[in-house]
Amino acid sequence: MKQWKKVVAVLSAVALLVGLTPNQAYAEVNAEAMCQDTVEVIAATVTDETTSANGWAIFTTARAGKLTAEQADAYYANLETLLKTQDSSLLTESNTANIVAILAVTAIGKDATNVGGYNLLEPLADMSYNTGYVTTGATALIAMDSKNYTIPTVGAGGTQTTREALVQYLLDQRNSTGTWGYSYGGTDYASVDTIAMVIQALAPYYNSNADVKSAVDDGLAEMSAQQLADGGYGSACSEAQAIIALTSLGIDPLTDARFVKNGATLLDGLNVNYVQGQGFKGWDGNIDMAFSTSQAAYGLVAYQRFVSQKTSLFNMTDAVPIQPQEPSTAGTEATTGTEVTTGTEATTTEATTEARDKTPKTGDVTPVVWLAGMALISITGMVIVNRKKQ
Repeated sequence: MKQWKKVVAVLSAVALLVGLTPNQAYAEVNAEAMCQDTVEVIAATVTDETTSANGWAIFTTARAGKLTAEQADAYYANLETLLKTQDSSLLTESNTANIVAILAVTAIGKDATNVGGYNLLEPLADMSYNTGYVTTGATALIAMDSKNYTIPTVGAGGTQTTREALVQYLLDQRNSTGTWGYSYGGTDYASVDTIAMVIQALAPYYNSNADVKSAVDDGLAEMSAQQLADGGYGSACSEAQAIIALTSLGIDPLTDARFVKNGATLLDGLNVNYVQGQGFKGWDGNIDMAFSTSQAAYGLVAYQRFVSQKTSLFNMTDAVPIQPQEPSTAGTEATTGTEVTTGTEATTTEATTEARDKTPKTGDVTPVVWLAGMALISITGMVIVNRKKQ
């Protein structure tokens, strides 16, 4: 009887271990599959329009290697025509329209300082363009550093923009929380989205500027503190921006202990609002293409580039003009062992398959279940042997 009590206690302990494995709920998240699906959703929206929304779609698909040469050329030609028609390098859709266009043009391997003779960086030469809000300054610095562009000379009456001035501006924008955010009702709050976007801009200066390092470390601590038990922040936008920030610093979102809560990671949090084939849900529970899906797409691309050991999302020193895809000898698109150059980096089916096999799945519990099963089998065997002896 005593032996049976011991056996029951051991079996209960093993069952408890299996039942309480924190990663079990997140075992099915496949970052690469989610990335490919979301990029395809974005790719379906690509046009030749010069809007900021389409600029982000061009940027995302180009960095994912999914933009065709025809699509890249159509967008570029339309942008070139617009600049010539208005005879100005200033895009007036929004105060960040030039920044998005710089990122899109750079992503397709073109020179943003010479689009039909117009320099898209000219408006950014005046600090007033970059300081409307802290995230504007952050994205302006990101655009300038995306391919180490030279900042143009500001026109008469303007204040010259420099990288040093932008870095200092970002550092000065921290509020009473000690990091970046917003104020409401006279109270300052720290915002994960804002913190992450500023960190993305400051990442290139992290190892060379002590003030930047200190501010970024404080920002990372706040991002970690706000992370929820499911690994996310309750918003695909926040999770995506955090992933980009971490990978820009060379931090793996899946393994850094600061960003693993109850076995769940930022990718698990991102998965909460993911709907296969459609995109990501927004605050109202409906698919949100403009923000959630758009930002989640290039956030996932940032992670896949990190896993593949490519340059970070906004480091486009590797971007080259997209080449037209060569037709196969059989008259159809070759898919086996054939290099496909529909984006800024060539890929192969074999390489894709290999990468898919190596892609980390957050919270894989297979080893735990296998060990638990083996333990149960062994204990059952011991019980049978003991009963036979008795």
